[in-house]
Amino acid sequence: MEPFNGRVLFNSATAGISNIDTSCFLYSCNGILVAGKKTGSNEPVMLMVGMTNGKIAWRIEEKFGNIIAVEEISPSEILVVTLFTIYKINVTTGNILWKNSTSGSSDQLEKLGALGGALKAMAEEATKDMKFDIRFYRPENADVFYIGSLKENKSTMGQTTTITYTNVYNAYKIAD
Repeated sequence: MEPFNGRVLFNSATAGISNIDTSCFLYSCNGILVAGKKTGSNEPVMLMVGMTNGKIAWRIEEKFGNIIAVEEISPSEILVVTLFTIYKINVTTGNILWKNSTSGSSDQLEKLGALGGALKAMAEEATKDMKFDIRFYRPENADVFYIGSLKENKSTMGQTTTITYTNVYNAYKIAD
């Protein structure tokens, strides 16, 4: 809504989204990333909405999965991190500049075809309501970025449960 006169700038239902799963304000890009399910189906949709005018700049209808983090890397590019894939997207056009798996495990699931797709869907559903602590870091003027996460491991021996934590860092080249 426009805060001064109350005029509606964007309405997700009018835009064809029945369920909003994620919305992120991208101030450098002057936009709002909105992701959810298309009205009348369970198919995913991701939109970039102009922050000042409410107009839809672009729409991506791809099974991108649960969005864990969104980072602006420039006024015209964002990184979208999902459970299995990282996307670099041009915010002006919506073109996916590249997408890569988040891990070797994710690559292995891709190689399993339909079975891998089913396993991914189960993992997406199981983690739908989980909170992830993903940290993004890009050194100033660097051509790489790092994504760090904390992994909790529980082991039980008898009646004693031991919890250990491992930091996992992945480095990616922004260009590809």
